[in-house]
Amino acid sequence: MTPSPEDRLVAFGAAERPTEGVNVIVPVYGGATFVRRCLASLLSHTPSPHRIVLIDDASPDAETQDLLDETTQAWRSRTSLVRNERNLGFVQSVNLGFALDPSRDVVVLNSDTEVAAGWLDGLIRCAYSAEEIGTCSPLTSSGTVFAVPVAGSKNPLPEGWTVEDVARAVRRLSRRTYPRFITSNGFCMYVKRRYLEDVGYFDAEAFGRGYGEENDLCLRGVERGWTHAIDDATFVFHAGSMSFSDEKESLAARHREILDARYPYYTERIRAWMDADPLDELRGRLAAAMKSGARPEDGRLRLFFLIHDGRGGVYHTNLDLVRALAPRHDVFVLVSNRRRLRLERHLPGGRIEERHFELQTSVELVDLAHGEYLAVLEGILDEVRPDVVHVRHLLAHVPRALDRFKARGIPIVLSFHDHYTICPTLPFDRQPRPLLRRGLQRRRSRLQFGADLVPDSAATERSLSSVVARGNGPTSLRRRRVRHDEPGYPRASRTVLSDAPRSAL
Repeated sequence: MTPSPEDRLVAFGAAERPTEGVNVIVPVYGGATFVRRCLASLLSHTPSPHRIVLIDDASPDAETQDLLDETTQAWRSRTSLVRNERNLGFVQSVNLGFALDPSRDVVVLNSDTEVAAGWLDGLIRCAYSAEEIGTCSPLTSSGTVFAVPVAGSKNPLPEGWTVEDVARAVRRLSRRTYPRFITSNGFCMYVKRRYLEDVGYFDAEAFGRGYGEENDLCLRGVERGWTHAIDDATFVFHAGSMSFSDEKESLAARHREILDARYPYYTERIRAWMDADPLDELRGRLAAAMKSGARPEDGRLRLFFLIHDGRGGVYHTNLDLVRALAPRHDVFVLVSNRRRLRLERHLPGGRIEERHFELQTSVELVDLAHGEYLAVLEGILDEVRPDVVHVRHLLAHVPRALDRFKARGIPIVLSFHDHYTICPTLPFDRQPRPLLRRGLQRRRSRLQFGADLVPDSAATERSLSSVVARGNGPTSLRRRRVRHDEPGYPRASRTVLSDAPRSAL
């Protein structure tokens, strides 16, 4: 049975999320074609303040070296490049990455992977769903028990499907049970900083040439009371080794002997897990979806609207919109009156299903964030899993909700209906109120909803200043639609401030 948002809140609140960004460590040794795909997906789907740390392990080809140079020069604010003077191998390279920033959680990511929208937020949510989870890995196309839909196999993408399609299907089909497993998988492994502080880094002396190092790291944690989880709602594509050389097979066998000697229960625990296979239901549902041939985006979209509990023009225009969309899409509306959230599901024929969530404290008009509101929202998003969010009005909601949508990689459409989105202390007059004055300062765009939605520019400042100068007269802001220009990002338009206000009709 799918947990309710209320049940999910208990799990989500079990541990705090990281306060800083996460370092994504990508060791690289040649393979420019794979690396290029990996970097394109990371740059499209890994938002700030997370950082991509590329470790060039003395790549033998100029193409890979040039690619890393070009990427880090073009994306200096989001990437770092570390170059080993000689080839150290995967294990020692990752250990270098672990030590770069002693305050951040890390993700170890193979360079032959491709991520999708919301991948990192999904891993964070899994890792922090319980205090005792030390590491977690997502589902993948090639990765032993982590592989879907067939475990232990290389699962090619279905004809006509993209990595985004599979990731979207997994998100929709998953029940987010986060099953526990004895280890994570090194192709993509989220590691909490507290775990590294307690357990240590990879054992480079025993596993210096790779194969088994992540298993050893995880098993050391198991013996100290930690657990490891599979993020059954996140999918990361992994090309995987096409074949193993005799040398690699011999190396893997020797390292397995080390693991069995150190942890005699290891093999038996894996067999028991595979016999039970907590992912069996999900595998079956995903296989059926793939067999049908219908890509997730070919079907109905899940549309999620935010609106306040008023009965003015915003309410009526939104009602017209959702009624028109309901026959073709799954339409959800989150309504807030500041003390209660109402989740509506609009069905064809004008029928509405409702659920209510009471808040212990009211959402104030000037609240940028509200912990209880955001926790309820997270649970609802887990259940609804929207494809697009349309914020019709922020009144009675909080601007930080937009951060949660962005972290999940959900396209946002933001509508401006009045002055509230710029400044919640209404009405305006010719003497700017304190909150508005702060909003007109250099980083003014962060006041309500973040610089990524309204550019921090002189043009924006002129627009806001003009609004104030006009006093209480009827004023509106000219609007324009823009599209995300990040590679691979869904083509969803968003409304942003233009250069100048104009008189309202």
